[in-house]
Amino acid sequence: MPKKKTGISEDRNVEGGEIRKYSRISMRPIQEFSVQLLKGSQLKTGVFISRPYEQGSRIVRLGHCVFACFALDLIGEHENSRRFYSWALEGLRKREDKIRSIVKKVKEGVTPVEHELLTSAFNPDGSELGEDDHHNLGDYGALLWGFVEHVHRSGSESLIDEYENEIRNLVEYLSSLWQLPSRDFWNLNPDKIHVSTLAQVAGGLNWINAYLMRGDIDKTSNEIQSFLWSKFVEEDHLTSSYDVLKDQCGGLDATILLLASPFQVVSGEDPILKRTASLIEHSFLEEERDARERKYNVARVIPAALLLTLYYKSVKSNKNAEKVLSWVEAAAMENKILPEFDEKGFVSSLKHGYDTSVRKTSPSILSHALYLMASLE
Repeated sequence: MPKKKTGISEDRNVEGGEIRKYSRISMRPIQEFSVQLLKGSQLKTGVFISRPYEQGSRIVRLGHCVFACFALDLIGEHENSRRFYSWALEGLRKREDKIRSIVKKVKEGVTPVEHELLTSAFNPDGSELGEDDHHNLGDYGALLWGFVEHVHRSGSESLIDEYENEIRNLVEYLSSLWQLPSRDFWNLNPDKIHVSTLAQVAGGLNWINAYLMRGDIDKTSNEIQSFLWSKFVEEDHLTSSYDVLKDQCGGLDATILLLASPFQVVSGEDPILKRTASLIEHSFLEEERDARERKYNVARVIPAALLLTLYYKSVKSNKNAEKVLSWVEAAAMENKILPEFDEKGFVSSLKHGYDTSVRKTSPSILSHALYLMASLE
């Protein structure tokens, strides 16, 4: 469990739209663009457009907003983050009855269908996106984690008291639903339970419990850990998904590494996780090998590479971290745009079911947020 975090982060500051560089920070060419892109993607409501250059795809994804806020909190842009978390928590306040109804139904042994749950995709005006079912439990775990990070980095601990009721309801929601299938980090595969979901939910619960210090939250976190190790291990590595109906795990995805960084649910030094990271790296970087010769084929998407970078930094393997980060920088467009797919990844992503309807040259706030997280020293 993380220790209670207090005080203001002084990693860096932004004044007049320019980043003040501290002596221990070495700015990379894409970083300043990433900061301005994230800030420019935020609307008056406080939300961030996931793909800001795509006029026909003005979708707000809760998880993307959280990572954007974390990246901005790292450089001292706390007001941007505060606006988003105010919007998100006020939204939970408005949906309190719905949250309590869902929790009650689950406790009574009734499994709600996806459209009955909280959506994690919104329109630019902050209203719920009604075109499809967009519930992602991991996004709400990330919301709790990101909110606590904002609180301690901005020194705004009073927000814990201000949103006490919303925090309590969100904790209850996560604690009640974590064993149910939900969409993964990529917002896919709603019929399975995913490591990415467990990482974000357990991370959120652990982070808030550094303030609440509740035994029931500790118990839930321990149950998630036990479930993880009993259901997701195959041979000597972790898998990404678990099919409840088949009682079968499978898949390999960089989102497994969320367990170590940034959510710190499992130590990056854990031997099984280290073995998993090695398999992910080999599958990701050795694109010259015939995919038929290997069991797994990890899609070459930029956020996946950045998750691998974050993992290597968590175990202080700087050589590997820089190698993967260099690949990301090489995949950037000439105007410093980081899309979700590079040229080869755009093609291979078709095999993984990723949404490739958006032009691959479109910047992704998820990519730029993760890039800032991975590249800041």
